[in-house]
Amino acid sequence: MNLKILKRFNLYWSIGVLRCTNVRRERIFNASLAILFKRVNDFTIGESSFLGKYILIILIIIIGKRY
Repeated sequence: MNLKILKRFNLYWSIGVLRCTNVRRERIFNASLAILFKRVNDFTIGESSFLGKYILIILIIIIGKRY
């Protein structure tokens, strides 16, 4: 993964965790992020790695806004 993309991921992840005031919500958020990150990582192994990275960022933003 690109370092710039990884820094953005960490930023959105920390924003998302900060928004999770409830411990239970935070656990759900972390679990969903872990599953999401693994799935997109598997997807990025393929030829369309560029697209996969942007899908990851978009999905993180969506999850971050939900909580």
